[in-house]
Amino acid sequence: MSTAKIRIEPEGIQIEVEKGSDILSALKSHGIFVPHPCGGRGKCGRCRVHVEGLPHNEAELALLKPFEVEDDIHLACQSIVNSDCIVHLHE
Repeated sequence: MSTAKIRIEPEGIQIEVEKGSDILSALKSHGIFVPHPCGGRGKCGRCRVHVEGLPHNEAELALLKPFEVEDDIHLACQSIVNSDCIVHLHE
């Protein structure tokens, strides 16, 4: 099993997850809630988080505005963890 580390800000905590996990599931499995009214199916766009260190995928690009992509905003339900990253949760 190959893992990656996610540092969560502003909490300042670090979790270890299996590579290939989506951010939403990884956070949920560690008791961190991110709103996801569509059930994590990539339909509503409400699970936006700022992520440093991960590329965007096609599902995210379809829902995000260009300025959000430039600002490293991701959809937690669609963003796949393939390497260590930093997730900034919105208030």
